[in-house]
Amino acid sequence: MTIRLRVSLWYAALLALTFLLLASLLYYTLERELLLEVDRWLAPFGDHVLRSLDGQGDPSSPISAPDSALAPFGSPGVFVELLDPNGKPIARSPMLGGKTVPVTDSAFASAWWGSTSSLTTALDGQRYRAMLRPIPGQDEPRGFILVVHSLQEEDATLARLRLLLLAGGSLGLLLAVAGGWLIVHRGLRPIEEITQTARAIALSKGFSRRLQVGRSRDEVGRLAITFNEMLASLEEAHVAQRRFVADASHELRSPLTSIRSNIDILRRALDAPREDRAEALADVASEIERMSRLTTDLLLLAKADAGHRIEMARVDLDGLLIEVCHQMQSRANGVRLETVPVTPTVVMGSETWLKQLFVILLDNALKYTPAGGTITMSLENDGNSAMARVRDTGMGIAAQDIPHIFTRFYRADPARARDEGGSGLGLSIARWIVEEHGGEMSVQSEQGKGSCFTVRLPQL
Repeated sequence: MTIRLRVSLWYAALLALTFLLLASLLYYTLERELLLEVDRWLAPFGDHVLRSLDGQGDPSSPISAPDSALAPFGSPGVFVELLDPNGKPIARSPMLGGKTVPVTDSAFASAWWGSTSSLTTALDGQRYRAMLRPIPGQDEPRGFILVVHSLQEEDATLARLRLLLLAGGSLGLLLAVAGGWLIVHRGLRPIEEITQTARAIALSKGFSRRLQVGRSRDEVGRLAITFNEMLASLEEAHVAQRRFVADASHELRSPLTSIRSNIDILRRALDAPREDRAEALADVASEIERMSRLTTDLLLLAKADAGHRIEMARVDLDGLLIEVCHQMQSRANGVRLETVPVTPTVVMGSETWLKQLFVILLDNALKYTPAGGTITMSLENDGNSAMARVRDTGMGIAAQDIPHIFTRFYRADPARARDEGGSGLGLSIARWIVEEHGGEMSVQSEQGKGSCFTVRLPQL
């Protein structure tokens, strides 16, 4: 069952229930008013009969009268019965034809204690409105006066009302359902467009498509805007994924080509000098090492994209920086590594991953700092955040390249980075490590004067 049909049926059911309640209230109110009007009209008849009987006989004796005595008190549609204290008929209007109008025990009980009772009763399939009045006696009623009026006209009025309510309600319900269907159809049209667009995108992967957004900013309009924003994100992710795959394929193809070439050389020149073969094997080993580092970086980024979470513990960040600096001394190649006095700082994080972070930053600085240059590591805190800086006196980064250096496979100087064995993934991994620790990383650089990478982490 479609949403359109379900909403229309619910709308029709709610409208039908509302109409039923209102129609029932209207019908009950009209019926009550008609019966009250009949009661007000019957009251004078009972008073007239009672006054005519006040002077008859001993007040302590039962009342008696012939049927003919009640003839003057009748009128079209009105009948009178005279009942003894036990409720048995003494006299009745000739129009009743010897029939007795049934009266309930509760009405007799109420009249016995001096109250006039009104009730609705039935005789020969026709409804009557009756009024039962006691005839006062010395200790108990001498009898009762029963004035009866046929409800034929009132029932006919109520029947016409029922027919009108049924016909009008049915017509109104049909119109409401049709109107509700059209309203729901129009309201759900944008959702149908969203469905068709989503289906077309799923079949064609055309994430560049967008929904037409009108001026309305209702729930459906906001849904269309959100859907377009989602499409923009998917398009960006799809383009980034394709670029990532292409870049990864390119990075892997280069070392594979080099390895294949060197192996072909070794195969064709088995009698080549020992030095030439050693050089070819060294090239193969270098390319394999490069592929190994690239594969490791790709696996690490795959974990990051899959939502890998880092286990946290207390880490002495100052001691970790000094340790990393000592480990990288062997790779300095004429570059001076130093740590200015660092402030003792404790953060919540992973010692392994934080060490990987600063190894990446130092390795990046070493690649672009010539021999004789200086790389300085510092650490300070302000009570809330720890700020670690890696500053070098290298070649620096062009202003147009700074916004892109954290992009995967991006190289400000592709030829030099490849010669140094870089893959363009290190800074992407570094930024992920910082973000997983709840921190942020920024860079300041000027060509020819060096760069400074700043890592800010929450402090314990």
